Amino acid sequence: YLWNADKTKMIQKAGYGPKGSIEEIKSRHFDVAAGQGVVGYVINSKEQVLIADTSKDARYRVDDMERFSEIAVPIIYNDELIGVIDSEHPEKKFYTQQHLQVLTFWGQSKNAVYIQIWIAICNYLLIAILRKKLETLHSMYEILQILSVSLFDKTPVNQLLMKSPIQKNHTPISNQLIMWDL
Repeated sequence: YLWNADKTKMIQKAGYGPKGSIEEIKSRHFDVAAGQGVVGYVINSKEQVLIADTSKDARYRVDDMERFSEIAVPIIYNDELIGVIDSEHPEKKFYTQQHLQVLTFWGQSKNAVYIQIWIAICNYLLIAILRKKLETLHSMYEILQILSVSLFDKTPVNQLLMKSPIQKNHTPISNQLIMWDL
């Protein structure tokens, strides 16, 4: 979640899982005012939250579907609240103190921001190199989607890509950064 233009509420900017594509998240536009739900609590308190069972927590509010564990951490830079990292899971007691420590580090360390940027650049370059070497017609997005659902699959990458059909009517995401035409 990141602030809207006038910093009166935070808007969900990313999601993973059944929420869908970036376009779907933008069209459904889930926003949170200070004090509203778990994210709103974090906005007000600037404190991290770990909820083992959301059915027992009055702050919980349903997003696209009900989930039973939630973790939320403020993103703070120069003592200013920039956003909130929020994650939910369908299992009760899913998140641990270790999850909380990792997210807190990512949300509050200047070096963590640099690390995230470098990891994103490295991932982009690795996928670009893979795409070039395999001479596939799959888009970068399609390759990332295939790899994300095949993370622990021992099938060679070239075979994974051969098994997956190429999207013929794939329209590029209008706000997607294209670094090189690879």
